[in-house]
Amino acid sequence: MPAWQITKKDVRLLVRDRRTVFVLVALPMLFITILGFQAGQLFSEQSKAKKMRVGVVNEDDSSLSGKLITEVLNINALEVVELSDREKGKEMLADGKIDVLAYIGPHYHERVEELDIEDLFFTEQGKLAGKLQVSTSSLRRAVSCQCR
Repeated sequence: MPAWQITKKDVRLLVRDRRTVFVLVALPMLFITILGFQAGQLFSEQSKAKKMRVGVVNEDDSSLSGKLITEVLNINALEVVELSDREKGKEMLADGKIDVLAYIGPHYHERVEELDIEDLFFTEQGKLAGKLQVSTSSLRRAVSCQCR
């Protein structure tokens, strides 16, 4: 039996049974509409994404740390607060006033200049081994480099 005869027979069966037409045509259209509305709400909420609040403590005061902070300030997704000392930053992190605390130690520029390119990619083995500290508590994160 050729394909067009099979198709013709199936179309005749569909026209006779309205419930089948409803299940095959109307329900998928309904589901597509519902999912479309839900996806539209999802995308509109993502465009209103909350900015991450970052507290930065800069104890180095070198041009290198200044450049780093300038680059962080240029990131639109971040709301950066420059802080005077680490303890104040820890308090703000604990109070929920900031989401991330970045600490730049007093010898940051010296330590960065000592690094080789391998040290940046293999942090567990090179000169950075044991010197990077990342701690998480609930949704707040504190990242600090022990560069004293």
